[in-house]
Amino acid sequence: MSTRSYRFGLALGTLVREALRATKHPRTTQPCQAARPRQVPWPEAPLPPAALEQLCRVPAIVRRNGVNLNQWFEANTRENTSTNTLRRGSLNELIASVEPSTDN
Repeated sequence: MSTRSYRFGLALGTLVREALRATKHPRTTQPCQAARPRQVPWPEAPLPPAALEQLCRVPAIVRRNGVNLNQWFEANTRENTSTNTLRRGSLNELIASVEPSTDN
């Protein structure tokens, strides 16, 4: 590609770009009114407040199965009776032996 053809293409591209820019008209649009938010009625509570309070206080396992939580706790938990005490191991395996340097 020669310099002359490059400059011709550059000038032609600039001419087309400027012609398109001059012929474009900005769109005149009417500002639209903001839509008013729709008033949605609050749904009524499915249960009375006292029943909702009881649902929050009483666990589901008690409500569904009638489980006594104190008996369930005694039956399903136990005290740790482990007699194994943790002992610290030797660190000799972790520490690399250091030989005295013989530099004079």
